[in-house]
Amino acid sequence: MDITTMGERIRELRRNAGMTQDELGNKIGVSAQAVSNWERGSVPDTELIPRIADCFGVSTDALFGREYENYDVYSLMAKHIVGDIEKDGNRGEAIDRAFETCGMALAGTIFLKDGAGNNFFEKWLHPDTPFMQEFMAHPYKHSLSDNDDLTALMDRTAEMPFFLYMPEGTGRGKKLLENTDYGELFSAFADPDFFNAAVWVQGHQVSKNEKEPWEARFTKKTFIEKIGIPEERADELLDRLGRFGLIRVGTLELDDTEIPIYHTRWNPYFLMLLQVAYYCLHCPNSFYGNSNGRYNPPLKLD
Repeated sequence: MDITTMGERIRELRRNAGMTQDELGNKIGVSAQAVSNWERGSVPDTELIPRIADCFGVSTDALFGREYENYDVYSLMAKHIVGDIEKDGNRGEAIDRAFETCGMALAGTIFLKDGAGNNFFEKWLHPDTPFMQEFMAHPYKHSLSDNDDLTALMDRTAEMPFFLYMPEGTGRGKKLLENTDYGELFSAFADPDFFNAAVWVQGHQVSKNEKEPWEARFTKKTFIEKIGIPEERADELLDRLGRFGLIRVGTLELDDTEIPIYHTRWNPYFLMLLQVAYYCLHCPNSFYGNSNGRYNPPLKLD
């Protein structure tokens, strides 16, 4: 083991994280003098090495001066996100860590144009660095990274958190505009009856049995009553809901008579459409962590 390398590495990691020796000692449970001794050449106790590595978000290999490419960062990231979910079943914490990782990805793209060095992650993107703590806790919750390579958006509000990451495609503008009748979609949603129907079928709950996938069933009579529409409009609206992938039609045989039964279909793009539409109408005036390096139109048509 190269003692000098480990001491230098601990000092480098600590300084990049913006921590004093006293702060690092408090996190690990040792004195500032112990940290100072490590950085001057002594060796941490064996049981402390994993704790030191966890404090900086690096592998124990990294403390011995090995380069990042010598270990599988993707496995480490997956382990960080999943945590002990199989042991304690706390999916909420795992989801929070996954969302935090999205924030790190967006923050990383903000600095791409600046030519980040080898210690970039430790200095800026590790969750314990002052930058990332401020980034994730800042009261202004909208962030944007937009340049000719990608567009990334993040909303960290409690009501509508989301993360959108769109690398530059090859012909996205052409693909979006070919053989697609957006007029049909927008005219449908401009109809209050259709909009209310779409919201109702995507929010309709029959039971709360968490062991079964969500799917609600209803008859045309129930649909008419819930939406508050005349019967002559029901078939038109149900047909449109089917074309947009929000319902499917089945049958139920009752007293030798087949009755149409409608099944809701979860279309994840409907929720995304509502969220994007909301921000089209309420676009933030500014973004925290904004990086705008775009010199070409976002919707390339040639």
